Amino acid sequence: MTISSVNTLETASSIQDSSTTPADTARGIRVSPNDTGGNTYSIYGPSDPSAGSHKIYGFQTGNDRIDLSDTLKHMGLDSFTIQTLGPDAIKKPGDTFLNWDSEEGKTHIFVLGRQPLSITVEGQVKNGDLVGSSWT
Repeated sequence: MTISSVNTLETASSIQDSSTTPADTARGIRVSPNDTGGNTYSIYGPSDPSAGSHKIYGFQTGNDRIDLSDTLKHMGLDSFTIQTLGPDAIKKPGDTFLNWDSEEGKTHIFVLGRQPLSITVEGQVKNGDLVGSSWT
C-alpha cells in the first residue's frame, strides 16, 4: 500500500492520566508549583453535574494549596465563607462546606452558587490550604 498524499497532521497535547499527574487537568484544574515546595491547584469553572466533582489526587496538607479565585469569578462571587456548622448552614451563594472523611481518606468541598462547585480531594484539606480564605 502506498500513501500518495498526506494532509497536515496536528498533534493534540498529551492527556495525562491520574497515575502520572496530581490533578485531572482536563476537568478544569491547573497545577503549578508554589512557594512551599508543593502544588497549587487552581480550579476554574463550576462543576459539570453530568461529570461529577473536580478531582485532586495526592494532596499534601501544608504544602499544597487550592485556589478557587478563578471559579468564584466565573460563578459571579467575590468570596466564599467556610461554614463549620455542617451542610445545613449552606444557604447563600459563596457558602462553602468541607467534609473530611477519614475512612475514605478524602476531603469533599462544596461551594454554593448558581452552578455549584464540588471538589473531591484525595488527602486532608486543613487550615491555610485554601488560597484567599479567612480560614487560617
